[in-house]
Amino acid sequence: MATYSWALTGNDANAGTALAPKQTITVYVSVPSADKAMAKVKKLGGTVCAGKTAVPGMGYFAICADQEENVFALWEPNERAA
Repeated sequence: MATYSWALTGNDANAGTALAPKQTITVYVSVPSADKAMAKVKKLGGTVCAGKTAVPGMGYFAICADQEENVFALWEPNERAA
């Protein structure tokens, strides 16, 4: 079973990782609007692999990939996410 670790810096910068065999690391980029950031990813030739998903009480994330298939995530902090 994987374990999940979360680090808070106190400056709105966060890091999280789940550790399991052969699991890749996903970098999360904080954005003011996941919707606008997903549109920009598409405009620049990237792919939205998993659309905007709520993490209740925390915010929204979306998983994307660039033109070279490097995966990253967008994170929109929003305490009203449901």
